[in-house]
Amino acid sequence: MQDAKRPLLSIFVSVYNLESYIEQCLDSILQQPFQDYEILLFDNGSVDRSIEICEGYAQRHPDKIRYYKLPRPTVVGRPHALAGNRMRGRYFMQVDGDDYLAPGALQQISNAILEKQPDIVAGSFISDVEPNAINRNDAVFEPEKINDVSYEEAVAYLSELPQFHIAPWRYILKRHIIPKFATGKSRLHRKKRINKKWQILRNKNDIPPYCKKHYNWNLGAHGEAKLIVTIFESGQSICFLEKPFYIYRQRAGSISVSPLSMRSGHFLAGSRLLTILWIVERDQWVKHSAFRNKICIEFMELYRQLCFLNTTLEEEQMAEVIQIYKKPLRYLKNCDTAELHALCEQIQLLGAADGLAAYREQQTEKLMAGCKGFSSKSIYIFPTGLCGEATAELLTTQGISVSGFLDNDPSKDGLTIRGRMCSVPKKLQGYSDRDKRNTAVVIATSYPRLSPVLRHQLLEMGIPEENIFIR
Repeated sequence: MQDAKRPLLSIFVSVYNLESYIEQCLDSILQQPFQDYEILLFDNGSVDRSIEICEGYAQRHPDKIRYYKLPRPTVVGRPHALAGNRMRGRYFMQVDGDDYLAPGALQQISNAILEKQPDIVAGSFISDVEPNAINRNDAVFEPEKINDVSYEEAVAYLSELPQFHIAPWRYILKRHIIPKFATGKSRLHRKKRINKKWQILRNKNDIPPYCKKHYNWNLGAHGEAKLIVTIFESGQSICFLEKPFYIYRQRAGSISVSPLSMRSGHFLAGSRLLTILWIVERDQWVKHSAFRNKICIEFMELYRQLCFLNTTLEEEQMAEVIQIYKKPLRYLKNCDTAELHALCEQIQLLGAADGLAAYREQQTEKLMAGCKGFSSKSIYIFPTGLCGEATAELLTTQGISVSGFLDNDPSKDGLTIRGRMCSVPKKLQGYSDRDKRNTAVVIATSYPRLSPVLRHQLLEMGIPEENIFIR
């Protein structure tokens, strides 16, 4: 199909048991004044009314919606791969079925494309927070540091930005850089060759079944990291939208409100480590490597602070994967994270299984040593999030009481998170000098560049330096 006959945008919407949300999602697209688009609507094995709703929309809007009902069982990542193959548009974008677009979003995207014709259009989101859900704020962007500089400078800026979430729906991509992970195909830079070793291992089912069950090798919860690395290493130009275009729904039923102890045995930490193994296994590290470093650093911080949840079975299974990909670990020297190097040293010294166990025990010992003088103080964890909440739980298991959380997000002020009250740090300013001396704060985040900023904030509020521990 010639570009002149293609719609400007192919909008991919995936649905799985979203009967309460999918209508708002589709209406937010169909009611936009901009109309040069197609919707690729995939139901991924729903068992609620989602199928009925999607079929109705497809019948009422046959000129806009191409509907695909996929057979059960549900396969994570399947709709994304199929949408990439079946798109007709010049650009590809994704809208999750429980999210929706801001008014005027498509026109804003169109203006950016027609003006600059970039490989990648990126933008920010705002949150629609359900009752009892926990808010997730986007990063604070300076668009001029993306739009008015070279591509390499823009990617470097984004890779160093704290709280820059890697969700794929924030990117609108020119069709020639759409990754095809699930099919084993790739149009990236028109290269047909894929890594033969990786493909052979996948075809021979050498990955332990337990890992396969809990970690999708294509586009699962952490496969997004693979997607984003490939996108940024494939693009040559980027444009950032001035206004938020996407509404991200924070749902009360998400795993962020379930006890972390219930996630033990669910590969919460291990999935991060396996993603790192995939990234370091690839042999082209030099070009636009900033995002590989970003993913490896942040995912290693998540693994480090969550690994106390590992079960013996999980570590045995991870050890098998490490043995399979032991040779590619030499690429770790190209990744700028001391913790990843430390884990690798333990594995080389003790073997994969014992090395993982020793590293896990070291993390608990380091936390306890850092909090050694805090036992008589009121201890707060700063900020919330997986790392903060995991740290609170680990301290509790070690017999140390945690008074609550601190977070700069005002929407979390007064919320109860995992049984503990969350407050904005500003409340510390009202403490007496004595109360400040009796207050200790543990900073726990997967963004290393954010930790010194939070530490400085606490010092400015009068918390003694010896009462602050950066995990």
